[in-house]
Amino acid sequence: MDNFSVTQFRRDMEAVWEIPSLLTSEYFGANVQNWDIEEAFYKEFKKIFFEFLQTEFLFSEDNKLLTDFLKSRFSHRLGRYYETIWEFIFMHHPRVTSLKRGLALRDKKSTLGEFDFLWFDTNREEVNHLEVAIKYYLYFPDKELFVGPNFQDRLDYKLEKLQRQIHLSELEQAKEFLQDHLRINPKAIRKNLLIQGKLFYPHGFDPSGINYLNPNHQFSFYYYFKEWKDRKSGQDLSGSTNNRNQYMIQPRLEWLSDPTSNDWKNRGKNIQENIHELQTRHDKGELGILVSELDENGTLNRFFVLPDSIPQFP
Repeated sequence: MDNFSVTQFRRDMEAVWEIPSLLTSEYFGANVQNWDIEEAFYKEFKKIFFEFLQTEFLFSEDNKLLTDFLKSRFSHRLGRYYETIWEFIFMHHPRVTSLKRGLALRDKKSTLGEFDFLWFDTNREEVNHLEVAIKYYLYFPDKELFVGPNFQDRLDYKLEKLQRQIHLSELEQAKEFLQDHLRINPKAIRKNLLIQGKLFYPHGFDPSGINYLNPNHQFSFYYYFKEWKDRKSGQDLSGSTNNRNQYMIQPRLEWLSDPTSNDWKNRGKNIQENIHELQTRHDKGELGILVSELDENGTLNRFFVLPDSIPQFP
């Protein structure tokens, strides 16, 4: 996806409402709200937004205002794309005014942090600070670590950063900035977190014992390449594979929503083509690769395939 497709954007925008939080509501403490677990607020917000969508003709491919907005926000980074989805939602939500995205807090020497979103909720008549993140992590039980598929990121590091970010308004420099420049009382800010995504475990692993995770979080599994190849490419006595499923490797900007029937028609591959593509990508240095599999019954599975040799953990 070389730029934002309006059709893909709408599909992804609808999909984010269905992805549960990765964490329990208690993880960050009583004065921070886990937005989608705080059901009354999140569900009311969702209901109003979709009612609003039904009355607006925003999503035609020739809507210049929308296409110009998407072009101006284009990024190859999934996290930035995810933020753009929420920016668009807030821009067009009847409860939201005075929206700020990516508001940096600086002193004379450095950047102290950044507010993902600040906005005024006209229904509750209060200012909201929302930190958002979309993350896909692989769990390694022997290390008790969640690691990003490129092995440059870890969940514990991300949570430490979010702990700092969500309390940014409590810094003295932030208090002065918010009061003097935005006329916001820092003590009246409602702190919200939305950490969505999917976690991937070794095949057959039971994640229920990890107590800081939302028990309803989305998860799947990962395989090492040889394990995956041996599992899926079994051949009969004639040498023909007995695997009739379809496979697809999608770019990161397509990870939020499931492939469509047209995607499968145009880009679906058989098992041998999939194995060849995985081997080629691993040989070129790619690490965790997300694979979508559509079986003969129409059931979709998504999982990561790792090279047989992985790097050291970050």
